Amino acid sequence: MLNAKYEVVRKKYKLPNFELLDADFHIRGVEPEADILVELRIKAEEKIDYFLHLLNTVLQPDPNTLADMYEYAALNQDQRAHALVLFKQLMVVKRVLSEAEVIGNEKITASAIVLSHKTVSQTKQQVLTILQLFKRCWQVPAEKQELDRYFG
Repeated sequence: MLNAKYEVVRKKYKLPNFELLDADFHIRGVEPEADILVELRIKAEEKIDYFLHLLNTVLQPDPNTLADMYEYAALNQDQRAHALVLFKQLMVVKRVLSEAEVIGNEKITASAIVLSHKTVSQTKQQVLTILQLFKRCWQVPAEKQELDRYFG
């Protein structure tokens, strides 16, 4: 039922196929009787917010959070600069999604969903690379002076 309902709006607004959107936004759980475009916009915004949260810890770590500070130290200045570029791209999409919510127009919402999917598809490998750097920093044994920096 959801696939059939999605297929109608997909054709009308030239959206990506169901499987592609589901892979990025996990839309299978959307109730079939819900407004499909509104639910897709919400799912897209959740994914964008998740990426923004991860990048935000790189760009402005909470000094009271060991994980933020430790992971921040794992990246060099070039990697942080690249994270800022990604962050800005994702913020543009977040604002487009917010506009779509405020305006409430189907065509604008569909356009925002397409942009969100394109942006997530283009940035997820780069976000994954940053996550892998974070993971590696936790796998390397800490040296004493490094621990002293965090624990005095």
